[in-house]
Amino acid sequence: MRTTCLILASSFGLVCSGQAGSLDTTFAGVGFTLYSPALGNNYNYDCATLADNTILACGYSVIDGTARAVVSHLLNDGSLDPDFGVEGYAVIPGDVPTIGQAIAVDPSDRIIIAGNSAEFAVQRAFVACFTMHGTMDTTFGEGGMTMHDISGESALIRGLSIRTDGQIITCGSTTHHITGDMNGLLISYTESGALDIGFAGDGILVYASSGNDATLFAVVALPGGDVLATGYASIGGDRRTLLVNVHADGSLNSDFGSGGTVTETFGEPENASRDLALVDSGFVVTGLITLSFDSTIAFVAKFHLDGSLDTTFGTLGKADLVDTSYTAYGDGICVQADGRLVVTGTIGDNDDPDELDVLMFRLLANGTADNGFGVDGVVRTDLGQTTELGESVAVQPDGRIVVCGLSWGSTGHMLVARYLADACTLFPTITPETPILCPNGSDELTTGAFDTYQWYKNGAPISGANSQTLPLTSADDAGSWFKVAVGLDSCSAISDSVLVDGYVFLLPYIINEGDAPNLIGDNSEQIYCQGDDPLLVLGAPYDTNVQWFNSGTPIPGANSPSYAVTGSGSYSVEGAPAVCPDFIQNAGVSVVMDFHPYIQPTIVQSGILLCPEPEGISSQWYYNGSPVAGLDQCVIPIDAGNYTVFVDYGDSCSVLSAPFTVVGLAEHTRSELKASPVPTNDRVTITWTQCGPLPDWRVIDVTGRIVRSGMTAPSPLTIDLGTLDVGRYRFLSGDGRSLPLAVTR
Repeated sequence: MRTTCLILASSFGLVCSGQAGSLDTTFAGVGFTLYSPALGNNYNYDCATLADNTILACGYSVIDGTARAVVSHLLNDGSLDPDFGVEGYAVIPGDVPTIGQAIAVDPSDRIIIAGNSAEFAVQRAFVACFTMHGTMDTTFGEGGMTMHDISGESALIRGLSIRTDGQIITCGSTTHHITGDMNGLLISYTESGALDIGFAGDGILVYASSGNDATLFAVVALPGGDVLATGYASIGGDRRTLLVNVHADGSLNSDFGSGGTVTETFGEPENASRDLALVDSGFVVTGLITLSFDSTIAFVAKFHLDGSLDTTFGTLGKADLVDTSYTAYGDGICVQADGRLVVTGTIGDNDDPDELDVLMFRLLANGTADNGFGVDGVVRTDLGQTTELGESVAVQPDGRIVVCGLSWGSTGHMLVARYLADACTLFPTITPETPILCPNGSDELTTGAFDTYQWYKNGAPISGANSQTLPLTSADDAGSWFKVAVGLDSCSAISDSVLVDGYVFLLPYIINEGDAPNLIGDNSEQIYCQGDDPLLVLGAPYDTNVQWFNSGTPIPGANSPSYAVTGSGSYSVEGAPAVCPDFIQNAGVSVVMDFHPYIQPTIVQSGILLCPEPEGISSQWYYNGSPVAGLDQCVIPIDAGNYTVFVDYGDSCSVLSAPFTVVGLAEHTRSELKASPVPTNDRVTITWTQCGPLPDWRVIDVTGRIVRSGMTAPSPLTIDLGTLDVGRYRFLSGDGRSLPLAVTR
């Protein structure tokens, strides 16, 4: 887990991750999320947590120029629930502007929000009901919503509470259209969304503070059916913390304070309460104390259920939470399971009033600062925007603390942040650190032993992946990033991400090494001669579990990447890379080899011809080692010397014949043939005395190449040799007679 620090105002020092009060990095990766249903302003006013540690928040977004009440559902990892509403948001429909100020879940697991609407400068109170899927519950009110006027007044709803029987109580204030007088407001609804006529006669109670302005910010339903609300009353121009306690029928509880109300000064010039929460022996409120026009400090005070201050708490019932060098106020308060009090609000420097950050602080049950939380019980969170406001705070069932509000830079964003409730030293790691999967292979990721687990793939939670190990397959997981969020007791942490890689191999192939084939047959077979040494090699990286085959039958002992072939057959191979020995692949092709025996021809004399035996397709003759032109089967020797022949038998499996030595050539009936002139540089005339024409004739050079030829001819025969190269030639007649010739210049 990466260790990070939050930079706070200088007197607060540093809060490092893992410490109580630090942002929980398992939430949205950094501990907070900013989101915007619309391009305009977006604001969260209240939040609630569910049994599965997911979060509901409500506020508003300016959509197409009109404020719309918005409910959002965030999963435990900080992402919006794609199955809630539309992409995680539920918006109250209609053309009337609405703002959601408070949210709660009733005993039937319905989401109730309360707020106000503004149309023609008249604000009206409303409550709306959503299902857990983010759709309007049309059985509630009219189409899921109840909206109504307060006669002659504008209504501003601030708080919401659900009684155990499902009835709904909201609080806020009314403002008279003409006089501008502001009074406290309590409205009671039935479970179906109708006004509760058993409360104050018509479900609406307007509390007037002796002609002074009053407003109520928060309300809770007490176990016995009473309702307790807090806010402030303006008395003599100064604000005072106001507490109001009414019975279930809307009448003031005369046993509470003075006739059902309490106004408290705390000995300070001006103060106001913004939220309250029940504790075992009473209740606590938080708000602000005004020291001067532009200087406030946050406070928490504790009261008994009869409205009297609990002087054992803090200093005579009150604890100031931030010193006078800061401007701060508390907006929301909640109680942890162990009785510690968590407050959120806003803090700013006196010398820079435009820079506001989220304020978090925690007190022990007796009102003293919890020094294990943040720095001396205080955490200031600057998210890098001009303004960040903490509006509401809640505690998840697993103990982690959730704050919602606003982050404002160039525009407003809904803010939800989560903090660690206790110091944590969890540093989950994943093994193996650099997993690489073989093709068609599997593996698993594992982490240490913790209470809870949630694995993530590419930043998204994997449904049902809640155990210490995570199975992987190459087909589904290669190339993805994984991390795991773990919990132990009340602590949580998230591991660094690991990349699950995958091996990719080329298809196996066979390389021909060693002797090359003499030729390729008509059926693509490779033809070798007996004694050739071809070598087949399986291409890298297939060097493990190798098996060579001949006509599909394994060759015993042929288990290395190379195989020396010694006989005819159809050869194929399979193998695997060493890193993936089970990934056995067949090359998919067969190499057909055919070995032919060698043949050495014998030279035999046939009349004046020399011929090979056996004959082949063609012959290459050599005279004293020099090739004789032409590929005739037989040759006529023209001079004494050694004659050899290489015969093509169709597969080149032939060796050169043994030499055939010609020691002399008889001049057949030389007296009967004469050539003149010899030598010549132009023409030569052949004459003979015997009657009759000369048979077919030819003139050949010393290599046996025919340079002149003709059909039968009478005596004399004149032949033009003028274009021949200088050298020795021989005249041959078809009946075997011959004469030497020569060309000079």
